[in-house]
Amino acid sequence: MSAKVKVGRPRGAKTKILPVVVMSRGRCPKCGGTERTVVKGHSPREMAHAGADPGGQTYTHIVWRHCSCDACGQRYVEKIYENRPGK
Repeated sequence: MSAKVKVGRPRGAKTKILPVVVMSRGRCPKCGGTERTVVKGHSPREMAHAGADPGGQTYTHIVWRHCSCDACGQRYVEKIYENRPGK
């Protein structure tokens, strides 16, 4: 007979309140769907450039990805602003 394995938090451990990050995915320009597939054969194009995105958030890189909408098949380029602080 095997020993019983305890799972979960230890007794008396407090629940940690974690911050919630709100994100919105890019939408298809034709149907507005958010489900997409990255097109194979097109590697993402990246550019190291600092600035502020249209929402006012700072970024250090811009990434372009070729995508295809799963709902209607429309192909489009998704532009993403990323903040990659020094490591």
